[in-house]
Parts: sequence; C-alpha cells; structure tokens
Amino acid sequence: MIEYAGVLNGKDGYNVHADYDSRKGMELVTLAANPGILKALEGWHAYIFPGLARHLVPLSDYEVCDLGCGPGHQANFLAAFGCKRYVGVDACEHRIQFAKTHYPGSNREFVHADVCKFRSEEKFDLVWTCTVMQHMPLSMKLALVETIKSILKPDGRCLMYEGRVYRDTTLEQCEAMYAKKDCAAHMIPIPFSLLEEACSPRQIKQSGNFYEIW
Repeated sequence: MIEYAGVLNGKDGYNVHADYDSRKGMELVTLAANPGILKALEGWHAYIFPGLARHLVPLSDYEVCDLGCGPGHQANFLAAFGCKRYVGVDACEHRIQFAKTHYPGSNREFVHADVCKFRSEEKFDLVWTCTVMQHMPLSMKLALVETIKSILKPDGRCLMYEGRVYRDTTLEQCEAMYAKKDCAAHMIPIPFSLLEEACSPRQIKQSGNFYEIW
C-alpha cells in the first residue's frame, strides 16, 4: 500500500488514501468498462457548477488549481469558464493517469501529489476543491487549508464545496457526532470556527455549501 505522512487510522478517523489505494484496480476497470459511471460523476458536478458559476467571473486570465481532482472530470467544467491554465492534483496515481488519458489539453496539467502536502512555486488565482475536505480527518483538513494558503496568489481566492462544516458547533461536538455515527462513516465534520481560525489571516465566508477563502 502507498504510505502518506499525516494519514492515521483509528482515533484520527478515516484513512482516505488507504481506501482509494485498496480500490484502485477495481476502480480503473470500472471506469474504463462502464463510461456511464464517469458520466454520472460528470452529471453530479453539472448539478454543482451552476452554483459555482454564481461565485465566478469569467476566468480568461485565471490560473486554476483543482485540489482533489480525481479522474479529471471537473477539468471540462472549469475550462468552460475560460481559465488560462488548469492544474489538477490528486493523491491517487491511477486517477491522475486516467485524467491525462481522458481529459487532455494544451493548457491542462495533472499532478500526482498528496493535496495536504502539495506545494508549488507557481501561484494560482483560484483554488477549487469539491467534497475533498469532508472525507478527511481533522489533521488533514487543517493541512489542506495550509496548502490552499501556500499556493494562492496574494489576491487569489479559494472556493470549496463541502457538506460537513457546522456553525455553532464545537470541535468536541463534531467529534461526538462522528463517534456516534451521526454522520456518514467517511464524512468527518468540522466546526466552522476552526476552519475560520485555520484560514487566518485570510477570511472565509459561507454561501450554502460553498465556502470562499480570500
């Protein structure tokens, strides 16, 4: 199995990378043999992107980084906004290979890297993550925020689509929810206040399931 620093089993929660790695053979075969599954993924993101469009101006001058890009199915949607350059990053090598094969483009690059440890000399106007943080234990959530802050341009911003960020809830309450299985086993909640603190000195604001760091 591929090992990733900072990913713990047991008390720290769900080992997202170990899960992806253990499924990789089946997943590659499934995606290749049944394009309908990939179309279903694209359809689900098509549901999200009208909401994303309300947060974006045309991206003709933007360099965009997609953290947790998976098999690359979001590249076409972001390209539709006219971004100048797209970089997709994912911890699962087989997904990156799939993305390179199925979503090529002269202004696109797919990088195999742990999104919690990814660093780049190139800085981005926009960082996009979609249902990535909600699958991570706390230590990885906070590390992901550090990645985001490190790769944004000074006037850049991040948009996240997440379903497990809670207002008016303490870290202890979030941990209790997870312990009692009051949320899906692979969706680990985080209090908004902790996310807000981690983003400092940048600001974070919420609109539905969209979170914007600027």
